[in-house]
Amino acid sequence: MKVEKATSNEIERIKKTIDQDFEEQGLFDKAFKDMEFVAVRGRWTEIFIFPKENSEFLVNVLKRYLPYSLGICIGEFHDKFFRIGLEGIYEISKYTTKKKVWIIPKAEQLVLYGRDVFGSSVSRVCSYIKKNDRVIVVNEFDDPIAIGKALVPSDEIKEAGNKVVIENLLDRGWYLRKGR
Repeated sequence: MKVEKATSNEIERIKKTIDQDFEEQGLFDKAFKDMEFVAVRGRWTEIFIFPKENSEFLVNVLKRYLPYSLGICIGEFHDKFFRIGLEGIYEISKYTTKKKVWIIPKAEQLVLYGRDVFGSSVSRVCSYIKKNDRVIVVNEFDDPIAIGKALVPSDEIKEAGNKVVIENLLDRGWYLRKGR
């Protein structure tokens, strides 16, 4: 395993993925403007963010030690494709209302157990969602709890009733379940 600053090419690919997936130019720049990017290379490459104000500390740590990680993991590269993680979604959700689906409290627990989202569980939805888009599933307090894939466009989500409208790709409960 190797820990080093992420390359400019990697950062550019992350930026492109986030701005394209959420169809909002500048979203990456807003969410990560004061961050340094660290790559942990192993079988795949994990990307961590770290405050720029601590860059000197980062350089010193990387010279002396082989840390497992530094900062917050925002996603990972598998081959050449960046896959945003839950903490990455948490960071960008502060700066966007696009591609968000709000769910009712009763559905929140089900999503955290890995279940998909039914139309009847949606309290609010943004109007920018197309079928197969990645979406941020949030609770009533606007806390991101999952990354999902829209199975229908936004104008059909709330009318779908007991039909699955969002496939749960990754949720905060995964951290607890993965140890099994």
